[in-house]
Amino acid sequence: MKITSLSVFILLSLFMCSPRELAAHAVTHERIEAAGVTLLFRFSGAASIPAHARVLIFSPGSFEQPYLETETDAKGYVSFIPDTDGTWRLELKTKEGHEKAISLEVGADEVIASKSKLPKLLLLGSLVANVLLLARIRKLSQRASLQSAEEMPHTSS
Repeated sequence: MKITSLSVFILLSLFMCSPRELAAHAVTHERIEAAGVTLLFRFSGAASIPAHARVLIFSPGSFEQPYLETETDAKGYVSFIPDTDGTWRLELKTKEGHEKAISLEVGADEVIASKSKLPKLLLLGSLVANVLLLARIRKLSQRASLQSAEEMPHTSS
């Protein structure tokens, strides 16, 4: 097998990429049972619900920039996963012009800290792959050097 400079360049480029760059386009998911906070919004005295109403969610102590901008679902529910306990502020605005602002106390038991081991496994797997790739590149490079040396005509003096 003959190694071209393009092959070596591609392999070295892969080696030089960080594990995060190599996994940058990976999409994963994790099902979290009973996680976060879910609220149901309704119009008072009416059977209808504020479907697809805009909801701004502000974390404790940060009421200038929303933590999350979302909307209620078709049944009036909105859910979010708080990253800290304390008093959260939610502002709901319907398409019809109705507005509602509430303060919501979130306890420490409702805060979700990611315990996923997937990023660490990806990092470890990528590190192992990079080490193996480097070893393979070195071996192929040594073979190519030996083949080149054997093909060169020897001149005697």
